[in-house]
Amino acid sequence: MRHLKFFDSFQVEKITPQTVDMWLDHIRQSSYLENQHSTRLSYVNELEMLVQVLRFFIEESDDCNFVLPIKKRHKNKCILDPVRHEQSKVNNLTKYIPRETSEKFLEELQSQAHQSYIHKASYVLALIMLRTGARVGEACALRFEDVNFQAQEVVLSRTIHWSRKSGVKTTISPVTKTGEMRKIRCMQDLLAALSNLRECLCRSEGLVLSVDGRTPLSYRAIQYRFNQAFKAIGVQHTSTHILRHSFATDFLEQVGDKNSLQSILGHKSSKMTDHYAKVTEVKKTEAMKAYDSSFKPSLRV
Repeated sequence: MRHLKFFDSFQVEKITPQTVDMWLDHIRQSSYLENQHSTRLSYVNELEMLVQVLRFFIEESDDCNFVLPIKKRHKNKCILDPVRHEQSKVNNLTKYIPRETSEKFLEELQSQAHQSYIHKASYVLALIMLRTGARVGEACALRFEDVNFQAQEVVLSRTIHWSRKSGVKTTISPVTKTGEMRKIRCMQDLLAALSNLRECLCRSEGLVLSVDGRTPLSYRAIQYRFNQAFKAIGVQHTSTHILRHSFATDFLEQVGDKNSLQSILGHKSSKMTDHYAKVTEVKKTEAMKAYDSSFKPSLRV
């Protein structure tokens, strides 16, 4: 949020596209960038946070004349190094763990679930992500009110933002990353896990992954539990987001419906979903190569 302090002196309804241009010019200055990580490639996350704040204002305000001031040029302008940023995005999207490994990961988390609440919550969180493709913030913002046990559906409508700065409060945005809610069919094992957790917590409202229904899980605690499970099954350190990628890749490999996947993941355009399609095509090609090499030379024409 410190990168948004530029707007402290502005009333929200006075923020225009030109104001956003001024902000981006400010944080792109070399003097400002000197205090940033040398690996920083963009301010995409900061722009998305600004969008979240402005959308919340639009929903809660009586000012019906206010229009979201974010333009396409801002999305391009917030990227410091377009080439490296695109390559980084592609590299991240192509990382996934296959179904067999994903199931081992879930089994490892489940075997530890009896130890404490955070162990149990970590298992349920991983299950939500691997069965719905939810982002970690969306999954942690899920409330029992968002789960329709009879219709076997979950609604992803909010997201959690964890601050990387010590002492800064975690916030819950009333909208998802894209600003749109998603209704997703709930698979049987996930439904059973959510029902079991509801009984353990003795409540049917508030945050699913929370002791008191109000306080979100700590991201560091989540990452630590995931890392321990990954390490136990021989997977190198990776981010929580790999579960979303793994769901997407597995879904396309098993079902092959790219349009449905785009809707499930909440992608605004098919461009992001196309990355997963490319991964599955590469997998098919490699599989055919392996199959081809399995034939004895004498059987070849």
